[in-house]
Amino acid sequence: MGEILLNKLLYVNEHQSCKNYQVEIDTGFKYLEVPPGTHVYEPKLQYNNVVILIEGECIISCNQYDNRKISSSEMVLLPRGALVDAYTQKDCKLLLFSFGMVRNVCDVNMLQSYYDLCNDVHYDFTPLEIRHPLNEFIDLLVFCLKSGMNCAHLHEIKHKEFFLYLRGFYTKKEVVQLFYPIMGNKIKFRDMIQENYIKAGSVEEMIRLLRMSKNAFYTKFTKEFGMSPKQWMLKQIRHQVFVKAAVPGITIKELIDLFNFDSPVQFNRFCIREFGCPPGELIKQQQQVSNES
Repeated sequence: MGEILLNKLLYVNEHQSCKNYQVEIDTGFKYLEVPPGTHVYEPKLQYNNVVILIEGECIISCNQYDNRKISSSEMVLLPRGALVDAYTQKDCKLLLFSFGMVRNVCDVNMLQSYYDLCNDVHYDFTPLEIRHPLNEFIDLLVFCLKSGMNCAHLHEIKHKEFFLYLRGFYTKKEVVQLFYPIMGNKIKFRDMIQENYIKAGSVEEMIRLLRMSKNAFYTKFTKEFGMSPKQWMLKQIRHQVFVKAAVPGITIKELIDLFNFDSPVQFNRFCIREFGCPPGELIKQQQQVSNES
């Protein structure tokens, strides 16, 4: 009888044939090893993502927060709907925790009870340190994932355990600092902005869609995003036009329709003002860069 290896996953076929085994991970935990120089662009995140950087160094831009360095043993939340642009400066080992919403009643109550602390926190996308016992939790979870243990039940249990360690070993202010973008009722306003800003096309139409007074909208928006609605919308659309112009075969008309410009003249003025060239030249430049890379 062969010797049983106690540090190796046993009965792999049984795990993988189970209906709860997750071949593709949308929500839950995913372990990644990423080489330096890797660039990731997501114009609109589908889920909330806690980026747990085990080793390495990367630069992340998230919405209005540009070029923030994340180092080994740090974590940061990328909220659902965010525009994210990131690249690695060193070899990176990271654990990505993706979730649509906080499901456990205790965790929801925890975040809601911390809501008043938001007024005492100056949020600027600063990463949170990973420390004991969370680092041991991460090491064990990575070991399980690398061994092939990828059951939906494991992800559900570890989801709850992650929040348990935060509640038990991090201060309330630290928890608020991490989850500030999705605290309390704020997520509803943020989600509505992220979902509708392209369709709205203007601040006035956004105010109409949200059925808010102009003063209330401007006050809430500036507090939420750290800049005026016009500045934020311009930044989002500018970034997305810049990226979409690199898509092979994209046409000027498709860009106009995609971003709801009123006319070719308006789009032409936008491109000249924001990029210093007309739309056709922007597409040519972007596709040339894309082909070279």
